[in-house]
Order: sequence, then C-alpha cells, then structure tokens
Amino acid sequence: MKKVFGIAALLLAFVACNKVETEITPVEQPSDSKGITITATLAPKTADTKAVTDNGDNKITVTWAENEHIAILYDKDGAQVADATITAVDGTTGAATISFTVVSGTADNTACTLVYPYSAAKDDKSGVKDAATLLSAQDGTLNANLDVRVGAGTIRTTTPGLDVTTQPEAQFAIFKFTVKNADASATIDVKPLIITIGTQDYTITPASATSTLYVALPAVSGQTVSFSATGSDSKTYTCSKDGVTFAAAKYYQSTLKMYKLLSAATAEDIGKVVCAAGHLHTAKTAVPAGCTAVGILGKVTETGCGLILALKDATSQDWNTINGWTSTTDFAGTTLKLLPNDAARGANLTSYTMLGATAVSNWAVAQKSVYEAIFTNLGSTTNSNGMTYDANVNAYITTGVGGTALDGAYWSATEEEYLTLNYPLCFGSDGWKINNMSESLSVRPVLGFGAAKLLSAATTSDVGKVVCVDGHLHDARTAVPTGSTAVGILGKVTETGHGLILALQDATAQTGNTINGWTSETSYASTTLKVLPDDAARGSLTSYTVLGETAVSNWAVGQKSDYDAIFTNLGSTTGDKDGKTYDGNVNAYITTGVGGTALSGYYWSATKDGSGDGDAWGFYSVYWSDRSMSSSHSVRPVLGF
Repeated sequence: MKKVFGIAALLLAFVACNKVETEITPVEQPSDSKGITITATLAPKTADTKAVTDNGDNKITVTWAENEHIAILYDKDGAQVADATITAVDGTTGAATISFTVVSGTADNTACTLVYPYSAAKDDKSGVKDAATLLSAQDGTLNANLDVRVGAGTIRTTTPGLDVTTQPEAQFAIFKFTVKNADASATIDVKPLIITIGTQDYTITPASATSTLYVALPAVSGQTVSFSATGSDSKTYTCSKDGVTFAAAKYYQSTLKMYKLLSAATAEDIGKVVCAAGHLHTAKTAVPAGCTAVGILGKVTETGCGLILALKDATSQDWNTINGWTSTTDFAGTTLKLLPNDAARGANLTSYTMLGATAVSNWAVAQKSVYEAIFTNLGSTTNSNGMTYDANVNAYITTGVGGTALDGAYWSATEEEYLTLNYPLCFGSDGWKINNMSESLSVRPVLGFGAAKLLSAATTSDVGKVVCVDGHLHDARTAVPTGSTAVGILGKVTETGHGLILALQDATAQTGNTINGWTSETSYASTTLKVLPDDAARGSLTSYTVLGETAVSNWAVGQKSDYDAIFTNLGSTTGDKDGKTYDGNVNAYITTGVGGTALSGYYWSATKDGSGDGDAWGFYSVYWSDRSMSSSHSVRPVLGF
C-alpha cells in the first residue's frame, strides 16, 4: 500500500540506559529433580510502552512491575525456555529482581537470551518474534504493552546464577505524534491512524479520536514512512517522508502535518493548491518539497468532485480544432473538451489521468459557466457578460506556486447564437465576447476530478461497470474507491440512465409460487420485475429505492429476457436455444475486486413457461430449463433504474 508521510522534524531525545551492575544471589543447587532456581537483578527500564507518561522534557518515565514475566531462552537437549518472574522492584533504583528455574542437567555457563515480555518469545522458544509481527498483531498501540526487550546472558549452574552480558534493551522506538493540518495552524483529531513502513501497515486505533498518539515502531534506516488518517470530521488526511531513520530505545516527538486528499475536497477548500499526489495544500503557498503543484482548486460540485484550474496555458488553438476534440461529461456534471495529446497540451502541462488515487479527466477546455464559477470562487470582481479573471484570480495562480498569470483572450467550449449563427465564446480581462472560430487564441485548461460517471448518465458503453450506492459508475472488475459501497454490476441499458443492475450476492432462496405472488413493476427498463417485498426475501441484500439521486426498483427477479440480455452483455459464451446463461466471463465481473459471490447452481426468473402446467423458467450454468413452481431455488436479483 502506498501512502504518504511527512515527519517534518523529529525532535528526539535519547533516553540513556542507566547501567546497574547485575547482582547475583547464589543459592544451593536443589537435590531433587525440579531443576535449578536462579535469582538475579536487572537494570531499570529506560523506555517503555506501558503506563506511559509524558513528563514534559521529551522523556518517558517507566519502571519494571512485579509479576511481569520474562522468557529465558537457553539450550538443553534443544531449545528450552524458563519463565522468569519479577518478584520485586527496588523503589529507589528501579532495578528488578527476577527468579526462574532451569531444568536439572543444564550445563554450566549456558548462553541464554532474555525476552520481555514472555509472550514475545516464539512458540518454538528459539527466538523472538520480529517487530513487524508483534506490532501488527497488537495494533501498534502502546496500551498493548509493546515494550519488547531483548538481552543476553550466561546461566551458571555450579554456583547458580545469571551473568547478564547485555541488559534487556527496548526493540522499538517510541513516538509521540501530534497530528496537525498542513500549515500546522490547528490540530486534527484522528481515529484511526495508519502508519506504513515498506509493505507493513500499523493501524493505531485510540479509544476516541485524538490529535496526540503514543506509538511504538520498529527501528528503521533510510525508509519511506507514510501516514493516512481519518479525521473526526470524516475526511481523509495523509503525509509521507522518504529517507527516515529512527532507532530503538529512543523517544521521538513529531508533528505530523497532514494534508487533506482531493477525494475529500469540499467547497471550503476552493483556492487551495492541488499537487500530483492528490493532496490539497494551503492557498497561495508553495507546496512542500517533493510535491508537484498541478493547479488551483476552482470548483467543487460535491465532496471529492469538481474542477482544477491549470497553472499555465496549453498550446494556443483555433476553436474549430477545440470543437473536434472528444467531450466528456463524467466529471463535475459538465461537458469538457479534452486536450487529446502532447501537442495540444504543449510544454507546460503534464498529462494526467489520476492525482494520487483520484481519477481526473486529463486537461480540458470547459464551458463558459464553468470558468465563470471558477473565477467567482477565486474572488473575481470583474463581470462583463459573466465573471472573468482579474488580479484576485491571478494571485491564486502565481503566489508561491509559480503559475503564469492569465493574460489576453482565452477560448471556452461554449457557442452562443449571434444573428442566427453560432459563434464560440472567449474570455479576457475585460469580459466575455464572441469570436471567429478560425482565430487562434490561448487555452487555460481545467482538470475534472472525482467520481466516475453517474448512473443517471449510463449508456451501453458502461455495461459491466461497478455501480455503487452513491450512484457512481466505476471501472469494471475493480474495487470501488475507499468510502464507496459496491451494489452490483451494470448489466443492461435500455436508454441513457435506464436499465438493470445485477446483484453481487444471492437473495433468499424461494419457490416460484412465492415469487409469482410478489408485486410487479413495469416502471424500469421496459420490463416487468417481480419486486422482493421485505428483508426476509432479500436476505443479506440492503434495501434500496435510490442510488445517489437515481430512482431504483428495489431488488427484483427479472424476466427470462432480462437475464439473457445481461449475460450476453457480460460476455457469456454459454447457453442453448432458449438463450444465454452465466459462465466464467459473467462471474469475473461479479467477483473481481468487488467481493461478489459467483453464480452457482439453478436460479429462478420471473417468466412462466406458458404451458399452463405450473412451471417457470430458470437458468443453470449451461442451459435454461422450466421447473415446477413449487420447487425452491436460488434468486439472483436485479435493480431496475
């Protein structure tokens, strides 16, 4: 998982080991077979993740505690482990007295490894679990007692005792993270915080959202460390830093300057700088080192959807050329004329299809209404036949981020009728005007960003795409973005914004007689659907009446012709004279990335066989057949929209 981390400055204070000579208390070797009991004294702890308190001077104050357990790993006919119990802690020095027993016959001067806590020793008692495993298993939080310490010593059995050659030393670095916004002007309460080091994630889940977290992490050198957090405002924040090094047994304090993601952009973020990693940075300021400024957030139509104004011009074009470019309505609810290639974009603009994890339209020429909205949002005070740019707008483009001020006349993608003829509109610092189509003018493009096409705009070209609960269409056979919920697969489109969605899961098995008694709907996709009436019939499927703003039928059993069309559209190669049925091609859409359950077995349709003998049609993995309506079979419903 690739996340983004920005430990801006690590204020570290080394917590020095307090060296205490190990004291050996000789005891007589027992004469029975219970083993040899040994007591010894361990130095005080120097950093801990248990009972942590911040004493204000960048140190952590902790002690050993009575009845804590330490594993003593040693060899005697293979790997052996002794359970050493802390029997006392010196109230003045913090040193701990331990007691443990090794088996009789253990050789004198046997090498051993000390592991605290006992649970950190591997099940086979031959070593210590690696830091990543320990932290991952315990959520990386300090209250899970992640103070793992490892030491070394020698067990003496002739004069029973323990010579500790290396005091148990902490294996983790301890952090106090304070989470703030990008300019550090305010703290952000988060729950959870995900820390990524290499391929390992550590999920920190405090009891309640907080801006201050104590965290244990394994020592690293020259690593990329990334953070992703969900704020108490339900927005996603992220940051990252390369070449990070921190050591075990040290305590660090760090301010995490977290950036909101473009996918969480709202109207309050207008004017912010958008970078290639999909972060939003403070308006009129340079982006952090390592980031690349792309443009200025100019319009937000809904959370995570809108338009970004480029920092520089594209190649000048005549409007006839622009008018021939491909149009898209997938972004920000508008028709954008997409710049098709490097020649059209020119030397100033890099091609984009993603900013971080957010889909974008690639650079495009927008409609008049879009540019007006952007200029209004960026504080323009100039209005002649509509808002246009002025010094207020240019301040966002040029201040700190190196953009080139708007200057001169620029094309939009809008035509306007004048004396019975249509002429394209352009904008300048003095207002909006019509212009000659063949004239070459400047182009200041935008990027549309956010959710994919809406279900209400679905066409046959979208068949196979994943439909989510907010009414967006996502690429076929891919997981929907974080925060979205997959509902089904677009299986049939009868006209723009109308069709059928195939469920990802089965509903409750039913008899054909039961299905035949359900209410019919003919309002959707020009077909009669038998609507599943309640939770009992739907089973694990959530009830729906709208997806986003698009009305749906709620889950229903489709007609034989509906399933035939869906399976044909999804590439089925299986069927008989009665129509197509499902196969591996169909199931690939249902299962790949979105967690659906493959079709398997026999399923009802809502179509009787017409023979009058009480049979109805259903589909199997290789054919259609009619069966008695008193039989109970699976149901894979559809949503009409």
